[in-house]
Amino acid sequence: ATAAVILPNHDYDPLPALHRMQAPALWILSKDDESIDAVETAALLEQKIAAGRDLRIKRYDGHDHSLRRLGPDGSSLRWPQLPADLFDAQADFIKGNAPPMD
Repeated sequence: ATAAVILPNHDYDPLPALHRMQAPALWILSKDDESIDAVETAALLEQKIAAGRDLRIKRYDGHDHSLRRLGPDGSSLRWPQLPADLFDAQADFIKGNAPPMD
């Protein structure tokens, strides 16, 4: 199977690494990511979770690939704003307190 989670102009297929990965992982996604298909990525991750993999998904829709908030028209804001709980979600995951699946 090909990695539909990457855009055609990228030449890296992350699926082999995902299949080999055994460590718990927090995946931070946004449906507005301009670099990957986050909806399909989430679907693949949810399949892995259903199969027993220790993965967590945290979604920040309305943010770009750098997790900077986008304006109402989808353009970047002059003053980038990260999600308010981004660092807390990461710290909670590292401490073993999984963030809620969004």
